[in-house]
Amino acid sequence: MTNRKPIETHDAQPEKKPYDHGRDALREGVRKAGDILRELVPNATAASLVIEDDHPRLISVTADGEIVWTDDDQDSGLFDYERIGGADAVLHQALRLSTGPEALRAAGWKPLENDRGLEAYAIEFPPPLPKQ
Repeated sequence: MTNRKPIETHDAQPEKKPYDHGRDALREGVRKAGDILRELVPNATAASLVIEDDHPRLISVTADGEIVWTDDDQDSGLFDYERIGGADAVLHQALRLSTGPEALRAAGWKPLENDRGLEAYAIEFPPPLPKQ
């Protein structure tokens, strides 16, 4: 019998923390929501949303530092209900995979203070992926 040490490999992946999977899903959801909203405003950069009963609802969209849509503009605004609903849906799917507030913070969701006690966040869209 020999005293051989196991061969160490440097290819091993670091162990994921519990929030990693949710973080990645949240980042992907923000990217997809940005892609949907950029169909009408190519320079959309961010949005704010509230989460009620585990469902996100966009309340504003920003482009170049200015608000270009709010949920007050449902009937007369730039974004149609279908696109806003589509963006809400991809964010909802991402939230379903989230493991909690740590994942939201790790994904870059910034909590927004408000006087109504709502769970609200600002999200920034990453630059669009190059078209192939």
